[in-house]
Amino acid sequence: MFKILDRRLFIWLLFSAFLVLLGFRLAQLTIIEGEALSNQALNTRLKRVSEIAKRGEIYDRNGTLIAGNLTSYTVQFLYNQKFDEKQQKMAIDLFTLLEDDGEIVIEMPIVYQNGQFIYQTDIERQIWLSENGFLADTTAQEVFDTYRQREQIGMEIDKYAAQNIMLNKGIFLPIMVKDMEFSYDYKRRRFLKDYQIDPETSAEQAMLKLKERFGIEGDYSGKELYYVILLRHAIAQKGYLKYEPIRVAKNISKHAAILIQEQSAKYANLSIVIEPVRYYPQGHLSA
Repeated sequence: MFKILDRRLFIWLLFSAFLVLLGFRLAQLTIIEGEALSNQALNTRLKRVSEIAKRGEIYDRNGTLIAGNLTSYTVQFLYNQKFDEKQQKMAIDLFTLLEDDGEIVIEMPIVYQNGQFIYQTDIERQIWLSENGFLADTTAQEVFDTYRQREQIGMEIDKYAAQNIMLNKGIFLPIMVKDMEFSYDYKRRRFLKDYQIDPETSAEQAMLKLKERFGIEGDYSGKELYYVILLRHAIAQKGYLKYEPIRVAKNISKHAAILIQEQSAKYANLSIVIEPVRYYPQGHLSA
């Protein structure tokens, strides 16, 4: 008789203890962690999109729009103190998506064209020389002296004063007067110096050195490697401000913006910001 009562009491106590634990856990989930869990559940269904305030529209006295706003979608990347193989794959997928959709704003003196790495700065220098009637191998000193002669600036005037005279005449030469170096070459040299790479290194070799410096492992095609290093370079450029979002591309299509938002697992650490772009229907002269 007593054994049966003891057994029932034990079962009742065990069941009561289970209910107490269950009630405690329920209170913890609903009262203590309820708000956090609710927000977490909400975030699985909703995605926050930042939107910068628009500037006011301007009309003339006849009600004609002079200055308005267009909607532009911008991609931002937030670095989370690591850049593993998953992030590398994300960079490749992102830039592949943006190849023909939007304007990539990350700049690097090396580009990948026609199956090879080349210095973009060399292309820009050659274009400028060609457009201004100079041969491709013309030096900065020769260009500067040519403009001296055209503007009748005597050789007795030092190079800094001569540059100021040209600037006052609206002549802006892409030349660093101090060392008589094209600004394109200076940009490339500074880029290589920042990564402790010899300034005479070819673009192909420079990319291999950057791959080693960033610890990028795996076999990638030339274009894929370029995409990974492009984002790594953007992160490095932030310096102590790595906690700030990195602007990757602007003016992407609404379709691409939605795709990035929907596939948040694939495009980790990316966000879409809606930015207003000023436009003038009557032309910039009415601005």
